[in-house]
Amino acid sequence: GAITDRNGKLLVYNQPAYDIVVVMQEQVGVDTLDLCESLGIDTAWYRRRMAEIKDPWRNPGYLHKPMETDKKKTKFGKPHPMPRKAGIGS
Repeated sequence: GAITDRNGKLLVYNQPAYDIVVVMQEQVGVDTLDLCESLGIDTAWYRRRMAEIKDPWRNPGYLHKPMETDKKKTKFGKPHPMPRKAGIGS
């Protein structure tokens, strides 16, 4: 709630805030236009942001879980490591 001084002058107020989490593996069949209109964001910004999240060079923490048939394994049975840009992580 609002916090006022002894004279009733507003010092601090709060405003509801929400965190929205997109679970990438569950983002199938999303009505992007409806979602963006509901959130009050631009569809171009949403698409650009999703592309940034999926980009391993910009977001090395993003792990795309490929389907079992898409996994490329080494002779030791482990997935190939993510490629690195020259100079990063070296």
